[in-house]
Amino acid sequence: EAIRALDEMRVIRKDGEIRWVIVSTKAYSLGGKNYRLGLSIDITERKRAEEAKNKAYEQLRYLRNRLSEVEETERRVLARELHDRVGQNLTALGINFNIIRSQLSKDSLEVIGSRIDDSLEVLEETIAQVRDVMAELRPAVLDDYGLAAAVRWYVDLFTRRTGVSVRMEETGEAVLRLPSSVETNLFRITQEALTNVARHAKAKQVKIQVDVGGKVFRLSIADDGIGFDRSAIAVPGKEKNWGLRIMRERVEAIGGDFQLNSAPGLGTEIIVQIPLSAESSQEIHKGD
Repeated sequence: EAIRALDEMRVIRKDGEIRWVIVSTKAYSLGGKNYRLGLSIDITERKRAEEAKNKAYEQLRYLRNRLSEVEETERRVLARELHDRVGQNLTALGINFNIIRSQLSKDSLEVIGSRIDDSLEVLEETIAQVRDVMAELRPAVLDDYGLAAAVRWYVDLFTRRTGVSVRMEETGEAVLRLPSSVETNLFRITQEALTNVARHAKAKQVKIQVDVGGKVFRLSIADDGIGFDRSAIAVPGKEKNWGLRIMRERVEAIGGDFQLNSAPGLGTEIIVQIPLSAESSQEIHKGD
């Protein structure tokens, strides 16, 4: 005797209503004749609940993607405003201070010269800080030269701030310019990963690999820090660490695959893989 595995079936009733059932059948013999006994369970409400849940998830995913796009747009606008208004005004102040200083008499310079010099130093520091804020809001190098160049810029900034050594490797015969939204998400993922390293990993070194092989773009970020037990956050999409959850969602938003490897004492590695297509990327050979 054999029991057939449970099957889900879509049933259309005479009145046109669609119902979902689980069907199980069992074959047996009785009196020299073969029979099949069937059992069906109506799961329509469960299927409707699942469809509603999936629809809500897709809507949430769409909203997250739109929020990310709006955020990047606002970053661009704010960076431009800082450059066009604040940056230009600060530069004009510096020019005025230098003109005033050059027109002071020797006696006046002895009285207030040091004050002007101190003001010029503060002004230069402020200009540098504004430039740093502009770059972090939306680094121009990302738009002009692509992901790899932007990551190299951020790596230098990260090392200066934290003292953590970062080694970056680029493999493959060409550097690809991916769609702007893809490059933006990959850059933000790199920022978030390095932020986690600085906050939690207690690492001395980080290795970043950008690889173009065949039809896959691969980004790997690995540290030699303390690592952690993955079982505590092992359920995809339900990470307790918001940084990891945001990274996973960014990868899913651009149709990629997110992988996290870690163990206590063995460091942490994040791997992002994005499928490539001729229509969605433009190849720029190294050195161009």
